[in-house]
Amino acid sequence: MASSRVLKSWKEISNYLQVGMRTAQRWERDFDLPVHRIGGHRGSAVVSIVEELDKWLQTRPAGGLGLGPRGSETGADSDPIDYGGTLMTDLLWKRPSRPAQLEKEIEIVRKIIPQIANQDPACVLNNLVVHAMELCKVDAAGVSLAEANDHGEAVFRWTAAAGKMKEHLGGTTPRTFSPCAVCLERNAPQLFSFPERSFTYLQDLDLSITELLLIPLFADSECFGTLWVFSHETPRKFDREDARILSSLADFAGIAVRMMRLQQHKARADECSVAEFQAMTRLYEIGSRCAHRGSNFDEYLDAAVVTAIGMTEADKGNLQLFDPALGGLTIAAQRGFDEPFLKFFAVVRDDVSACGAAMQSAQRIVVEDVMQSDVFAGRPSLDVLLAAGVRAVQSIPLISSSGKVVGMISTHFRRPHRPDKRQLHFMDLLARQATDYVERMQSKKVLRCGSEQFKILFDNAPVWD
Repeated sequence: MASSRVLKSWKEISNYLQVGMRTAQRWERDFDLPVHRIGGHRGSAVVSIVEELDKWLQTRPAGGLGLGPRGSETGADSDPIDYGGTLMTDLLWKRPSRPAQLEKEIEIVRKIIPQIANQDPACVLNNLVVHAMELCKVDAAGVSLAEANDHGEAVFRWTAAAGKMKEHLGGTTPRTFSPCAVCLERNAPQLFSFPERSFTYLQDLDLSITELLLIPLFADSECFGTLWVFSHETPRKFDREDARILSSLADFAGIAVRMMRLQQHKARADECSVAEFQAMTRLYEIGSRCAHRGSNFDEYLDAAVVTAIGMTEADKGNLQLFDPALGGLTIAAQRGFDEPFLKFFAVVRDDVSACGAAMQSAQRIVVEDVMQSDVFAGRPSLDVLLAAGVRAVQSIPLISSSGKVVGMISTHFRRPHRPDKRQLHFMDLLARQATDYVERMQSKKVLRCGSEQFKILFDNAPVWD
């Protein structure tokens, strides 16, 4: 092949490199693939010189790109790890390519486009994997997306599945050791034969996977999962045509996932709006109560605890007031605690608890897990909290205008937890409101005591003629 040959389109460039067009474009963006733009800006026509491409291929780290000879997306030639002989990606590019079914592919694309515009993104993904099964003539297909499970572990979840894998929809594989992980690490199509021999947890599927082909998925320039197909009962051998088909469908899958994320963001935003409205309503209601001339002090304190529990989505809570005579915090109102807890924390003077630490520092204290916190390490208070079913706690001090701690509001959680910024902000507002109310009521009490003492002195004063 003459070194002076000029490639005049992305199709010619990707064919020469023996990769998909999206991969070639990604290499230009991320790895400085030598491509020249006639118009001098993105979107204009492109050309590339074969000699420059050959030189670039020789100087790039093949393992980082998943490259084999002349850029083939094999990943096997440059990496000695073959996962127990199950990784067979080099065969994908060596096998004769079956004829393309362009008419069938165009027909399916015409179905996909209106589905993306009118259907729920999750439905679009499920339709896509069905189309992948149809075009690749396989027994199963699916989409795996990277996420964290309920325990905070990084996994790939089968978000869409069809064929033999439909009953396993929602299942997961490890993020660090799985066929999907290999595909994302190499950023290129990967072919496995009987992957369950290396990734033994796949044996739980009770399926003998003859061949598994995976394509990386991208959305907003982020690699977030894979589109995959596998053969089970049919003697199907994948080739570069299957990789091309899946790469085309992967573009639509990326759009669907991007739409799913937008929906999730909107749902979270709607939830936050509702939560904020509810929190502001609670603050308004309790503020109206304390502003009422005939308000009951104990009723307000109890309402403040209920409001704090609701705003932080906690399981229990209490409000303490500082007693100068005892030199510590005493529980004035609470919800959810039994006698052992109330007796142990009847008077808090030091920092052996979250409220005590908050009183000493005059700052909010958040303990996400009492079993992992230095505040409770080796102290009797830890056993009391665990016996009360408390794993997390936040305490915010009530600080008067003179800078003194006059009380404390604490909320408690059954599981390790940290309230979000929005919840903590509303706790700040509640604490400020409660501080004002407590100060005002204490001032009235002082004035009332002073008036009574003055009356006693006046009534007992000697009368001079």
